[in-house]
Amino acid sequence: MPNKKDLTFYNLKERRWLTRLDRGSIVGHTSSSDTKLWFRFKSKGKYLLVISKKSLKNNIEKISKKYEEELAFHCAVEVEVDGTSDFTCVLDTFNDDSILKLEADTVYYYGAYNLDEDTWEIGVENSHSFKTMPDNKSDKSWDISFGLYSCHMPFDPKNPSTTDASMWDLMEKELKFSNAKFVIGGGDQVYTDGVDYLNIWNWLKKIKDDNPTVKDMYSWYRDIYRGYWGFPGVKAVHRQFPHYMMWDDHEIMDGWGSYTKKELSNQLDTIFEWENE
Repeated sequence: MPNKKDLTFYNLKERRWLTRLDRGSIVGHTSSSDTKLWFRFKSKGKYLLVISKKSLKNNIEKISKKYEEELAFHCAVEVEVDGTSDFTCVLDTFNDDSILKLEADTVYYYGAYNLDEDTWEIGVENSHSFKTMPDNKSDKSWDISFGLYSCHMPFDPKNPSTTDASMWDLMEKELKFSNAKFVIGGGDQVYTDGVDYLNIWNWLKKIKDDNPTVKDMYSWYRDIYRGYWGFPGVKAVHRQFPHYMMWDDHEIMDGWGSYTKKELSNQLDTIFEWENE
């Protein structure tokens, strides 16, 4: 029996991303006393996830007790990333009773230390930070300013070798100037049905007779996200402001959620050639 065809997308050269997210972070839901931080690393291993009251940027010393005290580590949590979730993990202080509560209306810095390689992985090259929410809603600091974006297509679909992600640089500056509390990603974070060679549905139609597995399909979606989230300006906004993201149609396919059952059936029949509802 011949070996199964490799249908994964991981680092596939034919998918000509200008850049792929290899390591980075996203600040998630943040309250006056807790936060969720998402990390993505280049490889599996043991990592120390750190939250500090002092900036880690340019502090490239090795981890030590003295160093922890100097940087006023709020917490340092050891995790093992085994690769089953694409080298990602989450530091969730909401559900970890061993971590002291954060102080309200306070800026915290965070990073990740690679224990296997004895070096900083995230947090020292660029500023990684977030600000907790105020705990008194009558306080004037609860004047709300937030960012919103959607339909994230940072390149010309007809010429994907060119890009203009400068809007993200402008957004970062405006969010800082406005002291934004959070950012809403209002759908279409990615386009799985976008450019021809990035179109999951076209690829699925092409190789459906090779019987792709669920694991194969995971790799397609992960590569899509790594491509769209790999731009420096996108990473800068993701790593500094609490994010609330939602799906829209293009995370699945154009018009998803708006079709009637018959219209959706017609779309899928065209792709899969099922010719039945």
